[in-house]
Amino acid sequence: PPTTTTTVPPVAKGADLRVGMETPLSVAPGSTVSAKIVVTSLGPADSGVTRTFYVAPAGYTIVNAGGGGLFFGIDIFTANNITAGQTVTYTVTLKARGDLGLGFHAVYTAGSTADPVFWNDVAFNPAATI
Repeated sequence: PPTTTTTVPPVAKGADLRVGMETPLSVAPGSTVSAKIVVTSLGPADSGVTRTFYVAPAGYTIVNAGGGGLFFGIDIFTANNITAGQTVTYTVTLKARGDLGLGFHAVYTAGSTADPVFWNDVAFNPAATI
């Protein structure tokens, strides 16, 4: 009798991390504002040790790293593990200087478990206008 063979694609393994952020749309020079960074593990696996890197645009100074550590102006956060379905939020406090210019807030995250979807591991928001 004839037979039919069906190939089922493998289930993606790893920890799909997604990062996003909220930043102000306008700001006055000299004011203090916040950048809220949100990292979510979409699973199916836990992320393992996860590092998140935030870079402020030109014209801003990080005045409170929000639990991260500053290294050459980059705010680096470490989570020992983000379980599937869990969200971790970081808040960075910034001071807007008088020399605000064009630029972007940038954030990137990576875990020690392989990430099958890499395009959602980075986010950019435009710098606020005066």
